[in-house]
Parts: sequence; C-alpha cells; structure tokens
Amino acid sequence: VPDMKTPQLETLLRQLRVFIAGGARIPEHWLAEGGYTNRATAAEMGEPTFRMLIRRQEFVRQMLLTICQYQVDVMVALGLLTEEVQTTAETGEENQTIPARDAFDVVMSEIDVADTTALAGALMQTATAVFRLYASKMLPLKPAIELVAAIAGAMGVEIDVDAVLKAMELEDQGTSALADLLKQAQDEDERAAAEKAAAGTGQDQPAEEPMDIMAEPA
Repeated sequence: VPDMKTPQLETLLRQLRVFIAGGARIPEHWLAEGGYTNRATAAEMGEPTFRMLIRRQEFVRQMLLTICQYQVDVMVALGLLTEEVQTTAETGEENQTIPARDAFDVVMSEIDVADTTALAGALMQTATAVFRLYASKMLPLKPAIELVAAIAGAMGVEIDVDAVLKAMELEDQGTSALADLLKQAQDEDERAAAEKAAAGTGQDQPAEEPMDIMAEPA
C-alpha cells in the first residue's frame, strides 16, 4: 500500500488556507472549514473583517457617487439639466431647492454585524422601561422617544424624534396608541391615589350598583 503521507498533506493544506485567509484579511473559518473555532471565537474573529469590508464598501460608494456627480455636472453644463432642483418631503410637499449634484445618493446593501435577536430584546425592554418612566412623569416625552430611537438606530431604523413629536402634537384628542395607553396608565394611577387617600381619611366610597344579569338589553 503506498504511503500518501496523509497527515502531512492535511497539515500542509491547512497552512495554505491560513496563508490565503491572512492575505485576504478574513478568518480561517470563512474558507470552507471551521478550523479550531467555535461560535463565540468565530463571532469575535469576524468583527475586524466586517469593519474592513464596511470601509471598502464605503470607498466604492464614494467612488460611484463621484462618478454620478460628474455626470450630473456635465449635463448641467450642457444645459440638459437644471442646476438646482426641488426636494420633495415624505408628505409629497416640496421643501427647498438644492444643487442637482446633491439631489441623490448611492445606497448600497448594509453589512449588518449586529445580533438582531439581542437588539430586539433590548428594544422591548427599553420601550417597557420608557413607558413606565413617562407614565409616572419621571421622564419627559422627548428623551423617552430619543431612548427608543437610539435602540432602533442600532437596528438600522432611523426615527426622526422631532417629526414624531410634531405628529403627536397634531393629534387633536390623542388618538394614537401610545397616547391612549399613557392616558390610561395616568388615569389608573390617579384613581388608585384617590382611593388610597379616601381610605386614609375614613371617607366612605360610593357603593357600586350590582349588575342585573337577568335584565333584558334595551
């Protein structure tokens, strides 16, 4: 039986993979084999690579943006495009006039390295804590929304705090779900405080009339 030196060959191939991964600045477990890693070490080893990929992606984005802006400048110089354009808000209304070369952006796929499960749990806990603090009047409305917006920003969702405050101010009778819940919580707190105060002073509470379950509906 020929001796193929299999153990030595396996070691040699692994060394080649390590050299390739090091030259490409990526972890070894990205090259078809887990190597000597587990989930925890793999996550830590991947973070520097993700940062490198994000920097490269931003370089490519800026390069494409510069090319597109040059093309817009040429079209403006030839009279095929106006030098300034009107921007449109989300509501459909025109906001202001800006240069045509700044009226667009190059959007690329996001390289997400965040643990969405952990962020979702953090968002739920933050929303619950903010709700209780605001309902007990220990936290103003704007900082409360800013706290929720900070967690949402980590998940890639941008919340305009000023726009949210303005939208809530436009609510005539507080018909939004948040306003209704906050009002309900405040009413319950005030009712409990009134009952406690009445019990402490010895005042009799008005008795509730028993419900007649046999009465026919009107």
